Amino acid sequence: MVDRMNIPEDAMIVIYCPDRKNRKKIHQYLENKNRLSKTSLRIDSQGMYAEIRATYIVCYYCGFRRVPINDYHDGLMENNKDEYRTGVCPKCDEFISFEMNYDDWDDVTRLYHHNAIVIGNYLKNYARPSHAVRGEVTQKEFDNIMKTLKIYKINSPVEQISKKELQKYINLQLENL
Repeated sequence: MVDRMNIPEDAMIVIYCPDRKNRKKIHQYLENKNRLSKTSLRIDSQGMYAEIRATYIVCYYCGFRRVPINDYHDGLMENNKDEYRTGVCPKCDEFISFEMNYDDWDDVTRLYHHNAIVIGNYLKNYARPSHAVRGEVTQKEFDNIMKTLKIYKINSPVEQISKKELQKYINLQLENL
């Protein structure tokens, strides 16, 4: 299905896999069987969903940029309009509260989980994930996972670019399919 033989030098395979456990199994299988160059990324195009991993805000007191506000609280108003998130600044230990429907979102950053695996010779310089070599995944288990996934083939970038730029590049390529 996916092996070194059917990926041209100038191409990459993008496997959309939002399930973290299945993505890990794909990494393990490919690492243990084929040693293909690969990495996980977050892809936003073609309606590909990525689950939110963490939400951060800039501290109101000291300006620290990564205050986690991941504790969710229901509101008391009708339709839960006053729902909010809280956290504690790791730098100044101040309590931070953020009301999603009333406060400004300009100082909020959301990080998303990866939802795709990209495979290809272009990625040979990328670091191998540590979890990729643990565990054995059978051919049958791998095939069952792959049957349910969307797989795309795109051209590789001409020059080496950062992982963040690669995500943008892949999103643009997938939009044009």
